Amino acid sequence: MLHISLPRKYPKANRDVHTLDPKAYTIRRQKQITLTGSNPTIHVHLAADHQPVQLTYELSAQGRIPWPNNSRGFLYYFSPPDRPRIAGELRFRLTESDDPSTFGSGKDIRVSSTNEPWRRPLYSLAQNPHAQTRPLYDQLVEQELVPSALAAALDKLPKLSLMYTRCRILHTLDDPFPLDLAANWQSMVAISEEGVGQISLLKQFRDHRTMSAPLIVRYLVGVMLARFERSQSQPRSVVLRFLEEINPVVCVVPKYDEYIDKPHAGGLYTKHYHGTRRPWYLDIDDPRKGKLMAEGLRLLWDSTEATATGVEC
Repeated sequence: MLHISLPRKYPKANRDVHTLDPKAYTIRRQKQITLTGSNPTIHVHLAADHQPVQLTYELSAQGRIPWPNNSRGFLYYFSPPDRPRIAGELRFRLTESDDPSTFGSGKDIRVSSTNEPWRRPLYSLAQNPHAQTRPLYDQLVEQELVPSALAAALDKLPKLSLMYTRCRILHTLDDPFPLDLAANWQSMVAISEEGVGQISLLKQFRDHRTMSAPLIVRYLVGVMLARFERSQSQPRSVVLRFLEEINPVVCVVPKYDEYIDKPHAGGLYTKHYHGTRRPWYLDIDDPRKGKLMAEGLRLLWDSTEATATGVEC
């Protein structure tokens, strides 16, 4: 008798997403999902049907980076209680078992390049025309995790395609961001329910006294964690404070005269003005700065004040 060996069928990984609300996992029978490969497809269940969504873990110059081994857990919506409601984001919590009660003891998966939690901002879920994550946003609205008033505000915002793995989104002045001291240009995006604005730092850490000498123009390498703050001495102005060193900050110019200070944790960014060193600041109402910085910083200023007073913005 001839025996034919058929290929073994392996069970497909469970990737059905019934809810992004940890409090509703049990009642909606949400199971632990497994993410493998570089672009796994999940199935987002809506009231009328279910839609496929592909989730990328991380991008590099070589392409998509696969999800780490044993990436098993629960997708969930995270809305920080002390930040504007538009600052909500999608996260992935690793858990040891399929039991939803283990969610609290789990840990959010982190991105290898930054060691920050893997996230997809609410704005990108709703607006990014190339993200293909709209079904996740539709589920958030359908299950009222995103209030109708917030959804209406999101619908009115400009639709920008953001590379959220490379572009930092800020919602208040308190939001920290990594600052690459060797970069010529660093861009962030301020987002509130009132609008979207760009914040660009152009050659801030350059010594422009001798533009013909490249080594003097680029004198620092390293990455600092920083944030904007209200100035204590200038009305409606912001300063830039360094919080901590992410990658070592090194001066690459021998015997540099420290015309520009080497950043240190806790200090403000300072510059020379007519022979005097003082903290850099930017007047958010200065029309000369315009779309380069002022519009985005005004959004952050207003959003920070509204959050402090409990008014949604």
